[in-house]
Amino acid sequence: MEAELFNLFWWDAQGKRHQELQFVTAEKLEAPITRLIAHTAIVKKILITDMMDCTNFLWENGKLVYPTKRELEEFAQEEDDHPKSFDPSSNIS
Repeated sequence: MEAELFNLFWWDAQGKRHQELQFVTAEKLEAPITRLIAHTAIVKKILITDMMDCTNFLWENGKLVYPTKRELEEFAQEEDDHPKSFDPSSNIS
């Protein structure tokens, strides 16, 4: 099964869009998102889309817009109710 790939965009205070990353795995998103969110004077919006151009994450003006807090709580509950089984092949690079 192929890994899902994501794109990371951000907008500056003048409204200009920047493509930070293109077609990367989810694991490669955490550090850039953390870095961008730390620069709220420069970065006004962060968007992550998947391979089908669906929004997976939207942060705007210092607030998480999508997914909503309720959606995150529902997802966490689903994970608690149905934990993923261990897949040893997931540790292969």
